Amino acid sequence: VLINRSHLRGMVLEGLGSWSPSGLLGPLADLAISMVPHVAWGFVEGIGELPEQLPKPPSARPLWLVVTVLAIATIVLVWSNSTPTTDIATYPLEISFVEGRGGIWTEFDVAEEAVVTIFSEHDGQLELVIDASSTADKAALAVGDGSYRTHTLGSGVLVVSTATPILSLDNCLSAANHASTPLEQLAIVVRNAHPQADLHLYRR
Repeated sequence: VLINRSHLRGMVLEGLGSWSPSGLLGPLADLAISMVPHVAWGFVEGIGELPEQLPKPPSARPLWLVVTVLAIATIVLVWSNSTPTTDIATYPLEISFVEGRGGIWTEFDVAEEAVVTIFSEHDGQLELVIDASSTADKAALAVGDGSYRTHTLGSGVLVVSTATPILSLDNCLSAANHASTPLEQLAIVVRNAHPQADLHLYRR
């Protein structure tokens, strides 16, 4: 607790006296009692006039509030930048892959209105398994219970469901074939051309 200057005063005296557990005893103590009342409050001999009491420090609450707001804003910004923005697929696929017979079995279900295109990768080159120009082209893969199944050779398969046929399909294949991972590159190219496509890639 800080004592206000209006409660302090002092002076320098010399004389006889001794300290005891109860305080200063002797003539010096009596002299101090009689002389100190003549000293103005806020003044100490040898020091001079005491300074005014320092103002109370400002509250740190507003500063902590600013820090909290900035921390929350930073977390939200980092989260938004690290979370990929994905478009909702127009016709999502329900799909599964099973390896067998030297290749990959692909079984899927999708809305009748979907255009389904299937690619495989064999010896580092892309092959078009189903070149879909309409929604009816996937009927060749129907198994009779509303689902579809196909078997592809090679190291990977990419199944794409779109609302319309893939744009510039030949150009997409040509560009992806020059990549070190053609199937992955093709998926990127198709995604850029059809943001609302549903793509599923499997490698064995």
